[in-house]
Amino acid sequence: MKKALFIVVALVLAVSVSLIGCAPPEEEAPDRVVIGISSDLSGPLKEIRASALTPIRLVYLDELNDAGGILLDEYGATYKVPVEVKEYDDGGVIATMLDNTEQLITVDEVDFMFGATGTAMISAQAPLVNSLGYVLLTFEGGATQMKDSLPGMPYVFVNLSFSDWYQMPVLAPMLKEKGAATAYIVWIQDLHGIEYNGMAGIAFAACNISVVKSVSISADPVTAAAQAPGIIADAKSYNPDVFCYFAYPPQVMPLTGQAIAQNFTPRAMIGGPGTNFGFYGLAWGGNTTGIMCFAVANNKTSPAMATMFNKVIAFMDGVGVGGYPGFYFFDPWGWPCYWSVMQIWQNAVESVGKVDQDALKDALKAGTFNTILSPTTTYKMFGAGGGLLDYKCHTGEIGQWQSGYVEIVAGTQVLDESYNLTSRASFLPNYVTTASFIYPKPGWP
Repeated sequence: MKKALFIVVALVLAVSVSLIGCAPPEEEAPDRVVIGISSDLSGPLKEIRASALTPIRLVYLDELNDAGGILLDEYGATYKVPVEVKEYDDGGVIATMLDNTEQLITVDEVDFMFGATGTAMISAQAPLVNSLGYVLLTFEGGATQMKDSLPGMPYVFVNLSFSDWYQMPVLAPMLKEKGAATAYIVWIQDLHGIEYNGMAGIAFAACNISVVKSVSISADPVTAAAQAPGIIADAKSYNPDVFCYFAYPPQVMPLTGQAIAQNFTPRAMIGGPGTNFGFYGLAWGGNTTGIMCFAVANNKTSPAMATMFNKVIAFMDGVGVGGYPGFYFFDPWGWPCYWSVMQIWQNAVESVGKVDQDALKDALKAGTFNTILSPTTTYKMFGAGGGLLDYKCHTGEIGQWQSGYVEIVAGTQVLDESYNLTSRASFLPNYVTTASFIYPKPGWP
């Protein structure tokens, strides 16, 4: 019995010693990495995705893959792998987008997640992706309301400029400087419209601009087109200095058409997503002169911006999507931010050296990145939670169509975070104007 016990103990000790001496198995090196995206490819925001993120990620990833791919030096000092994209269509339906997102993460097991299309979409997507422990890098979409939730979502990083980050605090003072006193606001019946209507009211009040009326327009394209004539007729009856139409292309286009048809000529017009795209300029031609939009940069902002804009437009010319010219997709609001996000993503992943969501989150949180926006691009973090691409890095907030192109414009003052007037040059030193602000807007040609 003692002999048997001795043998058992000896075997246990031998196995224990052998296990102590064994290194854990090496992690297998991946042969590629995959980005997961749920996009509106067939719904009301399909024009936005087609003109915003899609051209940027096509060009950026083509260049990256042509150079060998993304560096994962955990597996060797020069180990690079190609980057692929797995994209599902959600048709602009939140429930479908959430199903797609869960499929991409839990079934397809993609390596990285990029955001869905639009404010309402990313607001619904962010909590899900965060709960699954994945980093979410957003593109189209703002976060006026989501900011309050960011302290509890450490994996979420929002990257576009939006109403109070830092568009309205620039817009209201520049209108005030020109003597604007009244505004009429149209807003789409979804989160984008709710946020912009609310923040415009606050910024306008801080600049003594009275909102004479605020009306909603349907998110449904057919209904919106039917509502547009009545909305413009009503707005015209108020004769406002400023006409705001905070909506998406299915609302922006018929509202513009009706403003022209009814000879509605406010001193300033500013529209939401759609007004900033090249297809708006191509559709309305000389009628766009003086119309304002939201924009961060153009090809005059810096040599790096010029290179980016020129090559993306040339690429879209070459692929001939829908038979449209490359300028059709031109986006001076999103493209500067989205190209910067791609640079940040690549830099952060390569600094980690492998696919690791927690390490990537920490790299994004702590990093200072050299992008086309700024050599010191950072995120504004919200406690222990997620972040917003710092508005201090933006090279612009407001654009205006002049001679068939979107110029970056501003006034001499902006509102600070307490909504007190202050010098734009000192508060937003990275802001680059490319033309003087035209006010009042010329009449229709």
